[in-house]
Amino acid sequence: MAPRTMTGARSSTDRVDGTKPKTVVVLSKTTNWQLLQRGGRSAAVRARLDAGDPSIAFIRGNHEEHHATLAELRKLLRAAGVKAHFRARFRDEPVLADADLIIALGGDGTLLRASHWASQARPLLGINSAPGASVGYFCAARRASMAAVLASALDGSLPALTLERMAVHIDDKLVTERVLNDVLFANASPALATHYELAVGKTREVHVSSGVWVGPPAGSTAAQLSAGGKILPLEAPLLQYIVREPYLGPLCGHTLHQGTIGRRESLSLTCQMRRAVLYLDGLMRQVPIDVGSRVRCSLSTDPLRLLGVSPHLHQLHADHDAPGSDR
Repeated sequence: MAPRTMTGARSSTDRVDGTKPKTVVVLSKTTNWQLLQRGGRSAAVRARLDAGDPSIAFIRGNHEEHHATLAELRKLLRAAGVKAHFRARFRDEPVLADADLIIALGGDGTLLRASHWASQARPLLGINSAPGASVGYFCAARRASMAAVLASALDGSLPALTLERMAVHIDDKLVTERVLNDVLFANASPALATHYELAVGKTREVHVSSGVWVGPPAGSTAAQLSAGGKILPLEAPLLQYIVREPYLGPLCGHTLHQGTIGRRESLSLTCQMRRAVLYLDGLMRQVPIDVGSRVRCSLSTDPLRLLGVSPHLHQLHADHDAPGSDR
């Protein structure tokens, strides 16, 4: 089934534009094994490392698979004669200035982090380096298929999909235009209730809950779905919000617990507690929110161009009608 075309949706699904990248930046994950090798480990963890604990062996196996994939990718790019920069950190923005393509080598978290450097002019290709450690939901290849997928990306024949992203403002100052999965607004302590005013359109409600998820269609099969949300069509120009574990007492509103907003709409959350945090795309970025501050979410004008998305993702998202607002 082909993805549904919606009013206001971008029409670049599976477009092949023939652009041939000349400079590639590879953003590679730091494995859990590498993190374990660094300082600060407890005596119990050191003992498990020394004893070859099965959980530690699993982590080491994924580390070795990742680095085997990394070595193969280096070889393929060298053979293709492409200028390539390899980075294990995500702070080297200047090296991206002349990049035509970003390759995220890792899993879901790596692709999410890399997506914040990508744009329509600088597409993203995901390679799942260790499938035993990550689903790689938006990744186009694994090591076995990497050579063929990479060749198609480099000769400009790999189909591209344009994904909506979300813009986030705090007190009318832009924080980012590149949220791909979701944001979570919550108390700084996960054990404490989250107090806020939620405004969607002209409707405003005071809530007490465990927090609020907000995100575009790309994240609707992740935390949004687990929290009771709906799977949105992949191209839908929509944002979905879901209130987590709402308190249903008499002093709180009960209408704005789940719904969607479109391109000309926005959603705002006004903090009514001393210490809140806004988590952008997981741990990509954490922003402290002060009491009285207002977080505003809307569709971004800077979508992501993603290469080589698997057909089964089209099917999964296309099997669900785009919901109207459930307000």
